[in-house]
Amino acid sequence: MTLFFLILITSAIYVLFIYQNDAKNKNTNNTSGKCPNCGSAVESHFNVCPICKETLKTPCPACGEKLSVKWEYCPFCECNLKKNIK
Repeated sequence: MTLFFLILITSAIYVLFIYQNDAKNKNTNNTSGKCPNCGSAVESHFNVCPICKETLKTPCPACGEKLSVKWEYCPFCECNLKKNIK
C-alpha cells in the first residue's frame, strides 16, 4: 500500500512540475523553424526572415550577442532589453 502511494505521489510531481514545464518551453520557443510572421521556413542562425524581412534576432545593446526579439533579458550579460528600447 505504501509503495502504491509513493508511485502515485511521484507521478503527480512529474505531471505537475516537469511535464508542464516542458510543454510550456516547447510552445514558447521558435523551434519549428518557421517565421512567426509569414510562416516560411527559417534557419536558427537567420537574423531576419528572407521572405517578409521580419526581425528574428537583434544584437544586445550591452554585449552585442544575437538575441531573440522575444527575450526580455540577455542571458549572456543580464541586460534588461525592454528597459533599453527607446
